Amino acid sequence: MTYIGARFLQTDFQVHSPRDRNWEGARPEDTLTDVTNENVNSVRADWARDFINTCIDRGIQAVAFTDHHEGIYQWHVIDRVKESKDTDTPIDLWVFPAMELTTMDSAQAIIIFDADITRQLFEKARNILSLPADCNSLAKQGIAVELLKYNIADLQGRLQADDELKDRFIILPNVTPKGHKTVLRQGFHKRFHDMPYVGGYLDKCYPDDLDAGDKRILEGEIPAWTSEKRGVICTSDSRNADYDRLGSYSTWIKLAEPTAESIRQAMLAADSRIRYEEPDEPDSFIKSVAIEGGEFLSVENLRLSPQLNSVIGGRGAGKSTLLEYIRFALGRSAIDLESSDWDPTYERRKTLIEQSLDSETGKIRVEVSLNDAVMCFERKRASLNQIKLKIGDTERVHSPSEVRDLLHLQTYSQGELSHLGRESAEKRLLELITDPKRETFDRMSEELNQLANDLIRQLNCQQELWTHERRLRQHDAEIEMTLARIASLKQAMDEAPEQAQAILEKQTEYSKTDRFLDQLSEAVSHSSGTIATAIDSSLTSLQEKIDFGEGITLTDGQSAHVAAIEATQQLSELRATALNYLTNLSQTLDQIVGEWKPKKQSHDEEYKTIMQRVSGKKEKADLVLRLEAELEQHQNEREDTLTAIASLTGSIKIFEQKAESYRQLQLDKINLTAESLSAIEEYSGGLARAELAQTVDLSAINEAIDILCEKANIRTGKDELVAQIQKNESPLLEWWAIIGETIKLLRWKDTQSEADKDLPHTQKLQ
Repeated sequence: MTYIGARFLQTDFQVHSPRDRNWEGARPEDTLTDVTNENVNSVRADWARDFINTCIDRGIQAVAFTDHHEGIYQWHVIDRVKESKDTDTPIDLWVFPAMELTTMDSAQAIIIFDADITRQLFEKARNILSLPADCNSLAKQGIAVELLKYNIADLQGRLQADDELKDRFIILPNVTPKGHKTVLRQGFHKRFHDMPYVGGYLDKCYPDDLDAGDKRILEGEIPAWTSEKRGVICTSDSRNADYDRLGSYSTWIKLAEPTAESIRQAMLAADSRIRYEEPDEPDSFIKSVAIEGGEFLSVENLRLSPQLNSVIGGRGAGKSTLLEYIRFALGRSAIDLESSDWDPTYERRKTLIEQSLDSETGKIRVEVSLNDAVMCFERKRASLNQIKLKIGDTERVHSPSEVRDLLHLQTYSQGELSHLGRESAEKRLLELITDPKRETFDRMSEELNQLANDLIRQLNCQQELWTHERRLRQHDAEIEMTLARIASLKQAMDEAPEQAQAILEKQTEYSKTDRFLDQLSEAVSHSSGTIATAIDSSLTSLQEKIDFGEGITLTDGQSAHVAAIEATQQLSELRATALNYLTNLSQTLDQIVGEWKPKKQSHDEEYKTIMQRVSGKKEKADLVLRLEAELEQHQNEREDTLTAIASLTGSIKIFEQKAESYRQLQLDKINLTAESLSAIEEYSGGLARAELAQTVDLSAINEAIDILCEKANIRTGKDELVAQIQKNESPLLEWWAIIGETIKLLRWKDTQSEADKDLPHTQKLQ
């Protein structure tokens, strides 16, 4: 196994071989008719390969064979793993030699040795414990289990006294409540208290399955038993031919190397190194670093752990240099970013890059894993504005700012970290805490910006709507006044001859018909363009998706692909049909208008002549003509205003919907921040806690209220309004309620008529 640093491994540290006397199912030796050493080793080697494959299939990365008082089969498995190390496919499995012991005081324990311990040293340990030397290794079953001559507390001292075995084993007693020969039983508290062991194992159960009292014992909360917390691992006690229990009670243990000492360290730091559910590994981490041309530091290929990495060394050893070089490769060094009050080391770090990295040969290469995709970033001192990014066989050159956009990282110098505890550092500390969910936060911020722009557009549409509503009332008033004046003027004129009177009476109908035909023709022309554009846009978008789906082979995708093709064909036919209808209508209208215009022109000439001649009232007749022309203009403008109102009316509903989405997204962002904060306690093992303050940064709201008061010429009440928002249980919702009332007042101001002078009722804005 290629392994760097400590990481969580899925383990099962109580696995029995087919020699176990309680083995369930067939044993490999059952197939043998000639029991020879060669034949037995052959079938056991086959079983070992099958066992290894089963472990790999189930994700098990470390196992311990705990046959009772012996260890025959384990060496077959260990040999198979060793044989694979020099091949192209080394086996990724740690196998710990181990055994299960039953002591004189009727207690059980498992003893686990270093993975590389020799068979001779393993047998030496058995000899020290006075176990039978002859295990009858060719037999199907192992030796009969008998009580050791020693109590469980004595095992540690006997083995630790041997110089070859010292610190190369760990003993874990059975701490299963009510379990077989457990040390967690009535009357055993004194011996439990005095045992020199830092942990124990549970047989086929989890800590959450224990009752409160047993949990408190293992947590070190009952002094009569112990005042020290014990690390606890869960095991499967697997012992059947179909492996149905193998890995069923797995424990994930953070181990640095396949040694008993590494297991012991995990027991001593159980809160951070032992998990009973698979831990979430980092989505992104640095795999390796290579440095060329560094005056103080050159590294050929430094491999890093996906978990915690510590750089240790004396003053001037190159710790800060290494970190700054990594930042340099990722476009985040001091020469890439501006200085800030947070960073007292900025100038020194900038000088470090400029002076310690050779201007011609200096080069940093950093491999980053993002969701298992490996990306290699390479930057040369000679070309500061270029960072080469290699993904697979593809290479591209990016600027440092583009790389910063690609990788969402938080980087800190030693000086910056020392500022995080200060009261003024809340914002930077929040960035550190929320960074694991940076992509989600960035997406939310992008959506909020988009929604904010949409809200501004819809609010502008509403203001335009209010203007048109005010104009509509003006048009109605102008039309009424003009009609009244025309009626009055006509009444004042002498009675016209019967023929002339007929022409006068037809004037209104002719004007209305002419306006109707013009508007209908314009609507048909506009509809044709709108329908064609809308359908063409939809067809283009659908066709792009259809082209993308050409290579899809799964049934669901193919079904959707066929349905989309049929829909586009139907949409194309619908486009042609709709445009054909409108074309026919347009042609019909052209014919009607062609016949209408001469009639209208003839009527207009007759009407004008009559009006000029009627009773010699030429001055009044001319005024009537002008008023009727104005009337027609007012009516046309009214129709245009109604059309505009119809197109803008939906903005009110859209604004409300987008405002609700904006509010909800703000609350979601707050909740996500709270979740990130709550994770701090878990990540730190309870050493740190963080809570999201219920107060809200009102700087932007204060600015908005200042502008609002200034434009409205309001001199008092601003501070009370801010306090009203701040003290509310949900300041954001309170602010949105005030926005709603403000919009209501703006609409009243923009659309106010003489008959509507009373202010609308507002609960928040008194």
